[in-house]
Amino acid sequence: MKRIALHFPKVWKAALYLFFALSWLSGTGWFALHRWVTVEGEFGPQPSSWEGPLLKLHGGAAMMMMVYYGYLLASHIPVGFRSGRSRVTGLFLAISLGFMIVTAYGLYYIGDEDVRGVIAWAHLCTGVLIPLVLIIHVWLGHRQRSSQIRETGALRLPGLRHIATSSMTDET
Repeated sequence: MKRIALHFPKVWKAALYLFFALSWLSGTGWFALHRWVTVEGEFGPQPSSWEGPLLKLHGGAAMMMMVYYGYLLASHIPVGFRSGRSRVTGLFLAISLGFMIVTAYGLYYIGDEDVRGVIAWAHLCTGVLIPLVLIIHVWLGHRQRSSQIRETGALRLPGLRHIATSSMTDET
């Protein structure tokens, strides 16, 4: 049986980053269009025709992100938390992604416009900041992993069996 490690296969990592980028780009793109772009229609100014497709793309990418969120909650996060590496940024990412799911639900189902306005801004602000935290999280993880391997010649994770560096090369 294969061990669960902090690093998952390249194909899964690439798909995660793809869905993350699609979700972020479509969400910020929709916001920019909705906030600052109107087109002149037959009956006056109206929203851009790209708003609807961007929201659909955003929703689809976000659904795939929820699948990955479940995967990360079950595998990467417990192992990462035991390792002690990048805990603060990892915890922030886990909480932020959960918050994004809850606020997305609120945006879809809450009818009160005042409450929706607050939820929309919370969703936007959190969503805009997540990529920065993800970049820092990945960078710290790689930096800490590299320094540990340089110092000891192997990667040691508390609570897990010793992982030799040669076994890590086929999974990263």
